[in-house]
Amino acid sequence: FDTNRDLLESWIKESEGKAKTFDFGLRYKLKDAIHQDDYSHIMDTFFGPMIWYATDSSVSFLDNHDTAGLLKDRFGTDDQIAMGYVFILTHPGVPCVFWQDWFGSNQRTIRDLIALRQRAGITAHSSWKVEAATKGLYAGYVGDSLA
Repeated sequence: FDTNRDLLESWIKESEGKAKTFDFGLRYKLKDAIHQDDYSHIMDTFFGPMIWYATDSSVSFLDNHDTAGLLKDRFGTDDQIAMGYVFILTHPGVPCVFWQDWFGSNQRTIRDLIALRQRAGITAHSSWKVEAATKGLYAGYVGDSLA
């Protein structure tokens, strides 16, 4: 559940880049961004998303057995979950789809986004540039394409 950049970078370095880790920083910041309609949250480069500094080690996700289980901290409504998948499946990182979402009402959306990711050639190593991340607006490029 850690979001501390120094700790995560140290752990990745000690594994010689072989380890992947769940990007809790992205999960927390993206959840806040979507719930508050304020995308400036994802611009935090220290306690924020690992996709700022370790995209190939960042396992992006919205929920897991802990957040959806005992912690009772689901990502949000079906619409908010769909918005979250739009982000993690169109951006660098190693996206992970939570099984409850895969078998839930967003399955078609998730399938379409996975297909789009594959067609666009988006990978953990894709470049990423944010043009705007403010209240009510997110615009960025992944590779040469508008995300």
